Amino acid sequence: MKKEYNWTLLSVILSGILLGVGGVVLEKYGNPFRTGVCVSCFMENIAGSLGLHANNRMQYIRPEIIGFILGAFFISILRREFNVRGGRAPFTRFVLGILMMIGAGVYLGCPIKLFYRISGGEVMSLIGLSGLIAGVWAGGKYIKSGFSLGEASQSKRVEGIFIPLLAFILLLFIFIKPSFILQSVSGPGTSFSPVYLSLFIGLIIGGVCYYSRYCVLGSISNFILGKEMTLLYGSFAFLISAFLSYLFIKDFQPGTIAYQGSSPSYIWDFLGMGLVGFSGSLAGGCPFRQLILAGSGDSDAGVTVLGLLAGGAMLQNFNLNSSAGGATFNGQIAVLSGFALCILIGLTSRET
Repeated sequence: MKKEYNWTLLSVILSGILLGVGGVVLEKYGNPFRTGVCVSCFMENIAGSLGLHANNRMQYIRPEIIGFILGAFFISILRREFNVRGGRAPFTRFVLGILMMIGAGVYLGCPIKLFYRISGGEVMSLIGLSGLIAGVWAGGKYIKSGFSLGEASQSKRVEGIFIPLLAFILLLFIFIKPSFILQSVSGPGTSFSPVYLSLFIGLIIGGVCYYSRYCVLGSISNFILGKEMTLLYGSFAFLISAFLSYLFIKDFQPGTIAYQGSSPSYIWDFLGMGLVGFSGSLAGGCPFRQLILAGSGDSDAGVTVLGLLAGGAMLQNFNLNSSAGGATFNGQIAVLSGFALCILIGLTSRET
């Protein structure tokens, strides 16, 4: 038993190192500054490329997202663990996916990007980390009091294969470039590393993180709910390896904010990442974890991923994203409404 635990711990630490180093490498070779493999940013890009929003600065099919899904898919198949299951409150999960994207849009990044910003020297991102922890704590309170979205059951195989199939189709679109797929000509959507490098790193991270079950939000949740440290070591490895990687490429830039486009609305940074933590806890994992689960046959996570995609479109269509000028009024209202929805979901989804 001890050997199995040690191997699990090693895989978790390896997951953190891969995310830390892999993201910095991708940034070095073209990905946007302090973005690495930001799931929320990349889902916005994919939504734009599919024509779900009209911001021509945020339109690109990100191979990293495809890699996360297919990496988990291939390893689950190889380990004979691809298991189609679902049926647990799909509409609620779709809404929670949207809420995670709203919180990330107001903060300007998912929990993974939060770690890059901290590791790269952005001191005020500790406010975002505090918000994430507070949100996970709030979600944990509901979980401890009996919150549940129901028990998973075996589903039709087509439901579990839908998200991996969608990833394959998006991969095909990258290479054949059909006319209906949009591509940015300026802005963040034109900042990307080589396709094969992005796909390779995404596949490796997706496969290893499927095996280890690592998740930034999960590492915090496990510690808060049960003082379980295993996944937290992965987060430490992530922060340290990203920090050392930034030092190695001479890109460590200590300061209050990371870059000109960062939001100076620290209260809304806290609340935005708090909403990610709250909604992610209720959904059973952050946006990254939802992609991994969807790749391994979890149709509930697949519905949440569709919620992430819809949320990416809503951020742009309804002007919810923050900017250098701070959080927008629409974004503030959306975050507060998101907290209200999370509380409603938490109160109405308790097992009796």
